[in-house]
Amino acid sequence: QCPFYVQKAVARACGLPLGKVRVIQTPTGGAFGGKEDVPNEFCARAAVLALITGRPVRLILERREDIAYSSKRHPYRIRVRLGADAAGRFTAIEVFQDALAGAYATLSPPVLYRSAMQAAGPYRIPNVRVEARAWYSNTAPSGAFRGFGSPQACVAHEGAVDRLAAALGLDPVEIRRRNLLVEGDETATGHRLSASVGARATLDAAVDAVHANLGAGSLSAGGGAPTAFDLARDPSLGEDPARWRMGTGLACMIYGNCLGHAGWHMDGAGAFLQLHADGSASLAVGLTEIGQGAETVVTQFAAEALGVEPALVNLVPVDTALVPDSGPTVASRNVVMSGRAILDAAAQLKARLAPLAAERLGCAPDALTFEGGAARGPSGALPLAELAQLAFRRNVNLAAEGWWHVPELDFDPRRGRGEAYFAYSFATQVARVAVDRVSGHARVLAVWAAHDVGRAVNPAGIEGQVEGGVVQGVGWALGERVLWDADGRIVSANLSTYGLPCSLEAPAVTTLIVEAPHPEGPLGAKSLGEPAIIPAGAAVAAALRDATGAPVERLPVDPVDLLPHLEMPSHA
Repeated sequence: QCPFYVQKAVARACGLPLGKVRVIQTPTGGAFGGKEDVPNEFCARAAVLALITGRPVRLILERREDIAYSSKRHPYRIRVRLGADAAGRFTAIEVFQDALAGAYATLSPPVLYRSAMQAAGPYRIPNVRVEARAWYSNTAPSGAFRGFGSPQACVAHEGAVDRLAAALGLDPVEIRRRNLLVEGDETATGHRLSASVGARATLDAAVDAVHANLGAGSLSAGGGAPTAFDLARDPSLGEDPARWRMGTGLACMIYGNCLGHAGWHMDGAGAFLQLHADGSASLAVGLTEIGQGAETVVTQFAAEALGVEPALVNLVPVDTALVPDSGPTVASRNVVMSGRAILDAAAQLKARLAPLAAERLGCAPDALTFEGGAARGPSGALPLAELAQLAFRRNVNLAAEGWWHVPELDFDPRRGRGEAYFAYSFATQVARVAVDRVSGHARVLAVWAAHDVGRAVNPAGIEGQVEGGVVQGVGWALGERVLWDADGRIVSANLSTYGLPCSLEAPAVTTLIVEAPHPEGPLGAKSLGEPAIIPAGAAVAAALRDATGAPVERLPVDPVDLLPHLEMPSHA
């Protein structure tokens, strides 16, 4: 995830100048935080051995070593008190978060920063108190994992909202609609939001989709038998309908884009863009492709800005000798950071080319547009290849370095007040579950996921991100569990003892794209990678509460905890 982190670690371990260490990014699979800081140690060890022996070194971990050594999602214990007036409008919230760091602190401080900043959820609450602490233990270190503390915070604040709604006799949708942030409101930290607040729009989109499939009132029905919709998703439910209890639950979330005030000093990114004589272009960015579709999106940004087809943009492989240090590929930064840097580089190029094109076309430079592979004026067009050749003959630089840094944030870390992040993504997810009254096991049949993405640069990529995030969230909610023995050794250290969901257990995911463009985002886009997982576990927990009446205050859910709340069918 962070080739320049590896470069620094190897240089330090080997006693070499940074310029003597070159890291070339090879094709990398999904990371989700596990390849953020952990690779530094392994790469440094291999490099030291190579330096000592003068031979190539390859270090390979066995599965049990990989699971034991890699970073884990922080286990949290969270206590929430939420108050409202008689009309169901929130008045105050108090949150106490305790996270298990493991034997070393690693990334616990920034994880706590994010979980604390988002502890109150996407709601308008005038009085807020949040305390967050991490604790050492004799277990493997916790670290970066998709969501970075946000999914745990979401389970807590959404559970509190549901309990308060029940106490007030309010529908879970209505209590959220009355309290979700809108433009002009302040977040829990006192950040006044002037634009791009799609929280209510995501709620409406998700609820409308659920009602279209399950009928009005389905979000508060609770514990019914399988419907035609359910049977279409899983025909086996029809073999013994009385055995199943159905439930529907929703969860809303807020996600601060990029690194926030705590990481503002490193929240910048660069891009190198060069135009060639044939009208094609080369692009180099420092953020990496780890299966999330980054290469596609950054290519789209460059193609859109230059007005050429994406096939004409060649993306240079990430190599610390060739690309700008753009910080870590974390916190859903890629679209926002690389996008802005690419647009900056393209703007520089077009500013140099526009006077030449205007001279040839007989118009003012500001009358030009770059589209369809040409510079176009009111009365003609000049192909980009011809313009590039003209620029070369005129000694005009056809390469540009773009750079963008997150705007400075006015935040007081002592009081936790101010602009914690420069922009926020919002989402609502609704889960439909079936619970077996005999065994207590649950299945997630469907999830409707409405996400405010700012502007949808690549809708197909958005669907892929959301589907993957939802399945990860379902896995966390129903089975994924790291188990230690009394000495702190992991006992779930292989795939047969760690409860990963398989493709047969994946729910049907309906992605609902909500666009609320942000003025600072590239073309209005905002972060999505981590938001995709954040509300999933909370929505499943809410659906299980709806189906069984069990409190469901802990994830992953153990079927044994649900059984006492399930009435056995008479023929079982």
